[in-house]
Amino acid sequence: LAGTHSNALAAPVAARYPGSRGVFNVLGGSFSAGWGYLVGEQGIGVLNVGNAGFNIASGANGLALGGWQSNGDIGTGTVNLAAGAIVTAQFVRKGATNASSASLNFDGGTLRAAINTATFLQGLDSALVWPGGATLDAATLNIPVAQPLRAPSGSGVANIPVAAGGVGYIGPPLVVLSGGGGAEATAYAQIDAAAGTVTNLVVTSAGENCASPPSVTLMGGGGTGAAAGTPVLAANASGSLT
Repeated sequence: LAGTHSNALAAPVAARYPGSRGVFNVLGGSFSAGWGYLVGEQGIGVLNVGNAGFNIASGANGLALGGWQSNGDIGTGTVNLAAGAIVTAQFVRKGATNASSASLNFDGGTLRAAINTATFLQGLDSALVWPGGATLDAATLNIPVAQPLRAPSGSGVANIPVAAGGVGYIGPPLVVLSGGGGAEATAYAQIDAAAGTVTNLVVTSAGENCASPPSVTLMGGGGTGAAAGTPVLAANASGSLT
């Protein structure tokens, strides 16, 4: 998604139903939602923000990962904030169920508080600071942060080569990484729409403690034949907190 988009009357969801996968890329321009945004309600959801504004400042549901606070849904939510990302929210929280999974990755992005609250950022399973660094912007508000922020550990996925571009792609396929013995990495695909081929696989979170390269599956996009090569692993590193 690029340009300016607004959804004032709802709380959009990435991966609402059991067994579903959803990825929302906001990679330019701005997006706003009036009631909040949920990543991974009952499925596996990923939100990638880079060089863009993501504004849910007026949403009382905030930015929720792995289900809402008000129900018992079990989901997996990952939010990746790359360089130029500015996410404004009343709070960022995991859903009400401990069985859910909630991960936040900073790699140059900014998380900005919208209101005074003692529960702005807390309860996530992990909040990692990658080499691009993290910025927490309280503006003139009084915002304690209970969530530990830490460096990623072990090795992760540094690069995923494209082994075959395929044919007939009208949209980017979903990139699913699994296995490897550590916390799963995330990535998205880029295509040449005119040629109908997959051109690039962009890693948005390298994952942690990978003992071996994960498998990569490309799903959907309307085409056939695209394939990823073997992911390249490298030692993880961290950045600064501002």
